[in-house]
Amino acid sequence: MGIPSWKIYWNAYDGWKNGIISYTVFISSSGGSFAEAGTTVQTSFLKTGTDPSLTYCCYVRARSADGKSSS
Repeated sequence: MGIPSWKIYWNAYDGWKNGIISYTVFISSSGGSFAEAGTTVQTSFLKTGTDPSLTYCCYVRARSADGKSSS
């Protein structure tokens, strides 16, 4: 049996003319506070070491080349 994990996917954000340089993923488990889980340049994120008995919620924040950040 491998390490419990899951992967999330999202659509690329295209609202800024300068483009996106990264996405930051935030995760909450079982109603707890959100914490930064990692940063990626892809439109997907693999979370490993998860507990299958917990419920997870995520959101993703985009960062533009000129320093803007989505909410």
